[in-house]
Amino acid sequence: MAQYRFDAEELLKDELVLTELDVGRRQLNTAVRMFFFEEDVVSLHTVAAAAHGVLRDLARHRGITKSVKDSPLISEASRSEYLRVVNYPQNFFKHATTDAAGKMVFR
Repeated sequence: MAQYRFDAEELLKDELVLTELDVGRRQLNTAVRMFFFEEDVVSLHTVAAAAHGVLRDLARHRGITKSVKDSPLISEASRSEYLRVVNYPQNFFKHATTDAAGKMVFR
């Protein structure tokens, strides 16, 4: 069995002090870079969705509620189904709790 050795002090010497806005910006910048360099679409979607979540939450704290997920074009009667469909890939990529053997088609 291989034994791995590392210097914890060296590994942990750098620290980042981040605001939530810093996190959202970094995630969004990474997603944009991944898109233009044609990197893995599943990882790209996951990072973009994470950025959207952080930035959407920050916007709400400032009273901004304009997001594709908050669109006034979606009727209240259809909103939960709309959000289920829009969030499905994001949740599938993050969790395996609903159906561990599940599959999805992603375009």
